[in-house]
Amino acid sequence: MKATVVVDNISAEGLKGEWGLCIYIEYRGKKILLDTGASPLFVQNAKALNLSIEDVDIGVLSHAHYDHGNGLGTFLETNKKATFYLQDGCEENCYARKWIFRKYIGLPKGVISTYRQRIKYASGNYPICEGVSLVSHQTEGLESIGKREGMYLKLATGWAPDNFCHEQSLVFDTTEGLVIFNSCSHGGVINIIREVSAAYPGKKVIAYIGGFHLYNKPEDEVRRLARGIKETGIKYIYTGHCTGKHPFTWLQDELGQMVQQLRSGLVMEFDDIDISQAQEEDLEAILKLQYLAYESEARLVGSNDIPPLKQTLAEVEAEYANGIFLKAVNNQGQIVGSVRGYVKAGTLYIGKLMVHPDWQRKGIGSRLLREIESVYPKLRCELFTGTLSEKNIKLYEGLGYVRFKTKVISPKLEFVYLEKTRGNGGEQRD
Repeated sequence: MKATVVVDNISAEGLKGEWGLCIYIEYRGKKILLDTGASPLFVQNAKALNLSIEDVDIGVLSHAHYDHGNGLGTFLETNKKATFYLQDGCEENCYARKWIFRKYIGLPKGVISTYRQRIKYASGNYPICEGVSLVSHQTEGLESIGKREGMYLKLATGWAPDNFCHEQSLVFDTTEGLVIFNSCSHGGVINIIREVSAAYPGKKVIAYIGGFHLYNKPEDEVRRLARGIKETGIKYIYTGHCTGKHPFTWLQDELGQMVQQLRSGLVMEFDDIDISQAQEEDLEAILKLQYLAYESEARLVGSNDIPPLKQTLAEVEAEYANGIFLKAVNNQGQIVGSVRGYVKAGTLYIGKLMVHPDWQRKGIGSRLLREIESVYPKLRCELFTGTLSEKNIKLYEGLGYVRFKTKVISPKLEFVYLEKTRGNGGEQRD
């Protein structure tokens, strides 16, 4: 996943800044725009960054404040295809209030009705495409934060402290873990991490990107927040916009280099994998990966005399001609995983599930196996591995495979065969 800051308070060479935020995200073939800043500046900066606003597939508004949504109309006029997602509680009714004075800080009046055909509303944990969802606030009592900040909603019944029912987190499921974007974090950074963790049980949050709304907070409060963030186990923090200069310094004092400053033009990348069907020109790279990945299997049996290490390119090409090969490719275009299979008599025979040693324990093997199964969703599946390969066996059994036989290949090598029966697939076994 690659995320580029199009607009932030801090400018950069060739890029202007403003009190606002806009981030362009590229993820598994999708282009997603988070927020549109406080003006049409995002279009100008995007052009300077060689990012196409016209090609954006999905738009997301983090919350209903002007510094994130004033460019909404400009976006929808420039881009003719994207659906723009707002949180269910999003209206044109946000105000700042101090004593008797009120200042409108919401979306441009009339923008929601003008572009209603392009707008969708989200609530709860709302998927917007594969691997991406919007998570709303579930924490109770956020009105107290709104009251403290002097932020109010103008309702039919009168004024009410903002409970940030219009705010949402944009969450990406990557190979490393979950990445949260929440542009101002009005609901509280720790609250938001908990909400996302609850929405994705068993998943680890590895990164948080956005403003923390700390510019008006005292040092002791900022440092307490930093210590709380550290306890969550998060690895990366990118913050700016409404965080403030001094609070950022205090965060970095507590958290070190895990905290980075947002600025216009900043590019953030997280390990992610695209899985697709391999092409014939990929086979040489896949064979090299095979030799590397199966070195650990050779060490287990104490011999390099195992089939995957003796296979030739011509043999791989013959398998390719009669079956299906999938590849897992990282952000740099490197093939870091692969699996292959062929169909015979109602069974999908799966083989050579492999992951580069540097990319193991990131869930890539599981994803590859699920992907090749999904190509033939009703067929019985069969695969095998060495009886000493306990990690492989544990992986397969965890994905629903059951052992049904073993086979001695040599005095040092024995295979265990596993199967998964699904749908109307055949039951024949070789």
